[in-house]
Amino acid sequence: LDAAFLIQGGSERSNGGEIDVVWEPSQSLMVRGGYAYLDAKIIDDANVARIGLRKPNAPEHQFNIYASYSFESGALENLRLSAGLVHSGSTFAAITNTIERPEYTIANLNASYKIGRFRFDVIASNVFDETYFLARNNAQVNAGEPRQILFRVSTRL
Repeated sequence: LDAAFLIQGGSERSNGGEIDVVWEPSQSLMVRGGYAYLDAKIIDDANVARIGLRKPNAPEHQFNIYASYSFESGALENLRLSAGLVHSGSTFAAITNTIERPEYTIANLNASYKIGRFRFDVIASNVFDETYFLARNNAQVNAGEPRQILFRVSTRL
């Protein structure tokens, strides 16, 4: 009866593929992207009703893209701007496949500036304040992080 109580199941199978691509057309510009397809299913279980169900917390599709541009000269020299998107397809919260966690897309931005030994960063995560959920099981589904803006100063010794 305890939803957080873990019981070892039978067998699971995960088939799929993943591709990551990095493109650097110049010293200043870098673009990175990735896609993953995952077909994760229960293939054996003491509870025969679970056989063939999707594995929990394993979205079928995920992708990400990230770009970064560094200014090498001029008035903006030492400034680096970055942006990225992360997308996770829908998945189920638990092995019963009764509660589905919807798909979501998160956007992130970053700006950093170097002055001598110091680096100043402004980091914005979940820029559009997308509401999304992370699930451990049917009883533990939590909201993901809201929009956050972080200011950071770091130095090299």
